[in-house]
Amino acid sequence: MVKRFQEKGYSLENLEKIKQTVGEMNRDDLFKSKSKGENNFSLSFITGFNRQYRDLERIIKRHWPLLHRDDDLRKISYFLSVVVMDFCHFIIGRVFGRIKFYCYLGSCLERKNQQQGLSALLLESLHILYGKTLSGRMMLLWSVILIFYPNLSFGATFNVYSQTKSVRVSVGEDALISCYLKPEINAENMEIKWLRSKDASLVHHYRSGRDETVNKDFYGRIQLIKDELKRGNISLRIQNIKVLDEGFYTCYFQNEYMFDEDTTEILPVAIGTGPEFQIGYYSKDKMNISCFSSHWYPKPEAYWIDNNSKRLKEHSISVTPNEANMYNVKTSIYFNKTAKKISCLIQNAQPGGLRVAAIHIADSVFPETSGLIASIIIGVLVPIILVVIWYVRRVLHKREKKREFNKALQNTVEVNLDPDTAHAELEVSEDLKRLSRAPIRKDVQMNDRRFGTRLYVLGAEPLRKGKCYWQVNVQNAAHWTIGVAHDNVNRIGKINLLPKEGFWTIERINNDYKALVNINVPIQIYGILQTVGVYVNAEKHKLIFFNNDNGQILYKYEDISLNKEPLLPFFSTWTLNESIHLCSKDCPHCVPNASNETKNMLPQNFNQNNLDQV
Repeated sequence: MVKRFQEKGYSLENLEKIKQTVGEMNRDDLFKSKSKGENNFSLSFITGFNRQYRDLERIIKRHWPLLHRDDDLRKISYFLSVVVMDFCHFIIGRVFGRIKFYCYLGSCLERKNQQQGLSALLLESLHILYGKTLSGRMMLLWSVILIFYPNLSFGATFNVYSQTKSVRVSVGEDALISCYLKPEINAENMEIKWLRSKDASLVHHYRSGRDETVNKDFYGRIQLIKDELKRGNISLRIQNIKVLDEGFYTCYFQNEYMFDEDTTEILPVAIGTGPEFQIGYYSKDKMNISCFSSHWYPKPEAYWIDNNSKRLKEHSISVTPNEANMYNVKTSIYFNKTAKKISCLIQNAQPGGLRVAAIHIADSVFPETSGLIASIIIGVLVPIILVVIWYVRRVLHKREKKREFNKALQNTVEVNLDPDTAHAELEVSEDLKRLSRAPIRKDVQMNDRRFGTRLYVLGAEPLRKGKCYWQVNVQNAAHWTIGVAHDNVNRIGKINLLPKEGFWTIERINNDYKALVNINVPIQIYGILQTVGVYVNAEKHKLIFFNNDNGQILYKYEDISLNKEPLLPFFSTWTLNESIHLCSKDCPHCVPNASNETKNMLPQNFNQNNLDQV
């Protein structure tokens, strides 16, 4: 037997190994029946061996799943295997001139074009049948196939492609990741997946007309353009792009016959704020100048040029990440008196990512030596005068703040939370006074008043005209936002807490306090901040935030917009196990007894009625 296999081309070394393996087997074990699992069906491809067509055998074995993926094909795959085995052996072994046909068949299968490949296979087989070059059983097998499977076919082929391999988009804007099917076929009842490559997570899953899975990192920001599905457009829109959205995204499409995919990269871009200058220590011939800008992405670089556009080398630069996962940059340089003018340039690698600011320094700014008398005046009298001016202004300012705070306390109103406006991940207490982050997302009914994308809530009652003051206890929270908003503000999609959008607020994140304006303003806290007071003076278009525990003015909006839309109190907190509490008018721990302290700060002849004019 070894000799017979050796004549067919098998190596003697392999045959000896197989003979030894067979000799070591227990014949009794081979006759025992073996259990088979329910889902372990496996179809083998068996053919005769001939050196002339071993490459063809490799191609057919490689693509064998394509031949029995369909339920109907899997039932007749045995017959197809016999057909392929017999007529391949006959054609290649005896009629070498037909090798071009098999090259065509292999190329069809390599291109996943099953319909053309199998059509060629069927036509050639029928030609051989009617030419009477195969055995009679071939005619019987093909008759069975044609009788029982007259509608045997494969689905239409397609390719998935993207118009662009990368998408640059500004942080906060919307990104459209394009993905199309070619040729255009209706994808409404098929399966579409969008995946993020850096963590292999599923971003969006569409199947049979409905969205099944949305990644929590993209909740409320994902939109599949369903109106275009019938034209083969399976593009995805991501709203309010963040820096963390950077990376590769894969569009995966599948129907019952085949699948394909393509990848697009999202590149978030942020051009920072305009450079701001700060003048530090200076002498008679030079001074230290710093240039600062924030919110850049990707990482920027900074440099200085002189009046002749020549780059200055001796400068320091510091680039640090901020809480928004972007970068702040600060660069400093010593400015010589002879330079007259220098410019600060900050840029990153993105197109258009350049900010420039120039500063002119007059000669009069640099101090000159003017004798002993001038030195005495500058060194002694000027500091004394400045100290006196500072002390007088401080005393007057302190009295003014106390009068303003006392007036605010006299206009205390009752404020409640409106649960119909609360985001689904916020928890509002039954007494409408306590706000916290819910441990799980609640099943609430959406309405046109409820915030859908950010963890915000409004007050229940509009603020009356005139003057209103309320207190919020924040000692149990290190992350919150408090203020007022117009009733018609945007509640879904991209929301910017800025005055031009109808929001006037202050915010705390850990130990950082700031007022949310076009360029955020840091707030310095004196003492301990346990309760925030909010004072609205509609008559003078003012909004003032107080430290309710000591009367400190935290921040003041001088010109709030009071249009036809009413103002409502605004609140937000977003960290688990933290909460803020709205104080009642008669709540003793929220309203300190500051009236006596305030009165002690006023002049003895001060008329209490004058407070109404503040």
